[in-house]
Order: sequence, then structure tokens, then C-alpha cells
Amino acid sequence: MPNDVAQLVNEYIETTSEQAKQQNLIINELSAWVQQQPQTNLLKVIQDARLALTSESIPTRASANRLLAELVAVLVESQSLSKHQLNLLVEFFLEKLADGPPILVQALAALRSLSKSDAFQAEHAIKSCQALFQHVTIRELEQPKRLSVLMLLDSLLAYHRDALKSMGPRFLSGYCSLVEGEKDPRNLVVAFKLAKVILIEFDLGDQAESLFDITFCYFPITFRPPPGNPDAYGGITAEELTQGLIDCLSATPQFGILVLPLLLEKFQAPGVAPKTQVLETLIKAFPTYGQAAVAEFVSLFWESFLVEPRIFTTSRAWVPNFILDRVPLRGPIFPQWPARLHETSSRGCHERVTFTRKV
Repeated sequence: MPNDVAQLVNEYIETTSEQAKQQNLIINELSAWVQQQPQTNLLKVIQDARLALTSESIPTRASANRLLAELVAVLVESQSLSKHQLNLLVEFFLEKLADGPPILVQALAALRSLSKSDAFQAEHAIKSCQALFQHVTIRELEQPKRLSVLMLLDSLLAYHRDALKSMGPRFLSGYCSLVEGEKDPRNLVVAFKLAKVILIEFDLGDQAESLFDITFCYFPITFRPPPGNPDAYGGITAEELTQGLIDCLSATPQFGILVLPLLLEKFQAPGVAPKTQVLETLIKAFPTYGQAAVAEFVSLFWESFLVEPRIFTTSRAWVPNFILDRVPLRGPIFPQWPARLHETSSRGCHERVTFTRKV
């Protein structure tokens, strides 16, 4: 096999992405051989690919980095990498984050694989985030490459959350700058999940408003798949995006004073869809925000509900139960809500809403 390694490496680099089947066969053969003696055989592959890894040709460099990233994924899965090898590979691929989009995407894939290794330590996670924030301008990348950035962050959050927490505001400000302005629904689904974890588990400090700014800007969700083509964006639905956004907005009490005035404004705007999303957000968020944050706005919301009786006939069936039974607002949040209700509602409006509930 050693005599054939250079040939296999060159064959892989010379093939194109349209020849995926041939590339997979080469990867399988090289992977099986490298795993026999990972410490020496991986070095042999790198040596045979060194000219391609440093080539002035971008397609050639991209192919060589893809080959190495594919091998890394196999070696991580089989737990065959030593700590020394992992250190060298992390440093190598972190440098590649600044090497342009075609190479960047291969580096992201490799780092994501490496982040799952037992040998990948807190210092590697911190260095990875610092390199991302320094070298990657995500808005200049195409959608699949932006998704690769988010998936690396997802892996770092999943396996090395404490390390990222230790970065404090450096991580939060870097994250905000990195993901700000994302528009593709396939990426937003992932971004909302990342944001939810950060908002719940991190000490937001003075970064709460920045996180709010990059999150609330999507409210309300207006995305609809193209008519007749529900799979155009990977099958992402408006409901999936809406729930992801609501999960973020209801994740931390620090959002209460920021979100509630704008939700009230959105509810008073024309159209039924925004009002429905406001109601769904309030249901989820009121218990998180707590009595102190909500008390200032409760009468204003109730007055707005009363002058919009149509929302109770066009919204989902369970929305009226929230308004009339006050399930999420009972007890510790609003123990005196019934008094507030009768103070702020007129007999006529209350009768209309009650009638809708019976139907």
C-alpha cells in the first residue's frame, strides 16, 4: 500500500466534485490504511499531499484540504488521533479559515470533526472561536458555507460549552457579529437553536441588548415556501421558524423590558398573522419574564386584545383559552388579574369574546 498512497492522493485531487463516487472509494481505501497505523500513515498522506496543500491553484488546494478533512473525520470517529496529531491538525485548519471560501469550507468541516474528539480541549474551542470571529466574514459566503459556520458553532456549543462560557463577552459579541443579518431559513433554523442555548445558559451581561437586536429583527416570521414547492428550502416551514424565534424571545428574563413594548406595537399593527405570533410569544414568554417585567404592560395588552375580537375567531383554537382562562398568568405572576380584567374591559367586548369561546 505505501507505494500506492501517492497515486491515490493524486487521483483524489485530480477528480472533481461530480466524481463523488470515485472520491469516496479513494477515501475508503486510504482511511482503512491510515487506521492501521494512524501515527505514521497519516503523516505519509500529508507528505504526499503537501504540494497540493500549498498549491497556488485554489481548486487544487481545496481538493487537498477536502481529502485531509475526510480522513480526519474517519480518524476522529475511530478515536485514532493522538493529542499531538490533533494539536497540529487544529492549528493547520485554523490557519485555513483565512484562506478563502473554497478552502474555508473544508477547514470548517475538519474542525467540526476534531471538536468531537476526546483530545479536543477547552483551549482548542476558544482558539476556534477566536479564529472564526477574526477571519470569517459570514455575509460574504454562500448559504451552504454560512451553514457550515453555524454547524461548527453548534458542535462547539454541544461539546465545549463551558469553554465558550469562559470567554464571557468576547464570545457573545463575536457571535453577534458573526450571525447578524442571516436571511436564509435553512440557516435561521440552526441560528435560533444556537441563540436559545446561549440565552438560557450564558451570562449575558451587557450583551443582552445586542443578542436581542439580532433576534427580534425577524419578528414576525413572514417566510412562506414557494407555491407548489414546499421543499424549496429543505422543507423548512413557517411554523418551524416561528417556534424557533419564540423559543429565543422567551428564553431569558432580560428580554422582558426589550420585547414587551415591541410586541404591543406589533399587535396593534394591521394584519392577523403578526397578532397570532404576538399571542403565541406572550404565552411562552410571560412566565419567563416574571411579574415585575410584565406588570407595566398587562393592562395595555388586555385593552388591545379587547378591540381585536377577530383574532379569537382566526387564531388557533387554544389562543382564547390563554386570554380568557389566563392559565400562564395565574398564581405568582398575576394573582389579582381578575380585578385588572374587569377594570380595563367593557361589558360589550367581554361578551363578544366569551361568545367566541363557547362556539
